[in-house]
Amino acid sequence: PVGGFVPYLHITATVKNQKTGLQTFIDLVPHINLIDNFHYARNISLPGSIYDFYTVTFNILKPTLIDLALHKDWSDEFGTELMKSYSKTYKDVYFAEICKATRN
Repeated sequence: PVGGFVPYLHITATVKNQKTGLQTFIDLVPHINLIDNFHYARNISLPGSIYDFYTVTFNILKPTLIDLALHKDWSDEFGTELMKSYSKTYKDVYFAEICKATRN
């Protein structure tokens, strides 16, 4: 369904401190919980202060043919490729509010 969880993706992220240039590389892995259901995530330590600004780049690699098979009805409707690999960069990300957040 549109907006649903897509399994078998390989998602990585690079978090770069804009002040110091230090960066962290992360492999995001599937998680499940009662609040968010399935999602890709990983807890990390930032390469600097929570009050610094960061550039975050996500890379999403499509599932391989070993990871995922497509039924004929899917192939007939959408083709034989689930998606293209994708990359998105966000600049001036400020993590302080997220780092201070708690769950009740």
